[in-house]
Amino acid sequence: MPLLRKKPFVPVDLPPDLKADEEVFLNVLTKEIFRDYEEYFRRSILCNSLVWSCEYTGRSNLTLSEALQSEADAAEHLRKMPVVLQQAICFIIHKNEIASLTVFVDEVLSFYRTRFLIGETVEIASTDKGSSRKSGIVTDIMVNPDTAFQHPNQIVYKCSVEGTSDQVSVTGNKLWFV
Repeated sequence: MPLLRKKPFVPVDLPPDLKADEEVFLNVLTKEIFRDYEEYFRRSILCNSLVWSCEYTGRSNLTLSEALQSEADAAEHLRKMPVVLQQAICFIIHKNEIASLTVFVDEVLSFYRTRFLIGETVEIASTDKGSSRKSGIVTDIMVNPDTAFQHPNQIVYKCSVEGTSDQVSVTGNKLWFV
């Protein structure tokens, strides 16, 4: 749920003695029911004020509708993220003690920009002249622990080539993200 003035929004409870035939006012965005039009109107004004923020992205100065859309978009981006990358990021979060989200995102991006993960779909550069790139999946990573963090292009990746039973070993500078 979006944040109201950077704090969790708590909707009003359903009136306890509400009768089935009673006329009420429904706020569609918050799913709240009001008996009093003035309360309903105040809530409607609040929903359309620029005091809301997206809980996931931190975007602020939004209306409730915009904040809800921002959260839906962020959730959709997360659903599209490959599981392999989600697992790797969760591992880094677990092992790291970085306090700033910005610093954390920069570190993850700089690390994974030049490295690939097992199960990741990649494009493999052919060693034959005139041949095009082939699609493949990383099946194994062979790392020299002394140089892997300083020279990511020296990491050797074993990849299965899609559509064949071939396995190829290539260095990081011969692979591209798909």
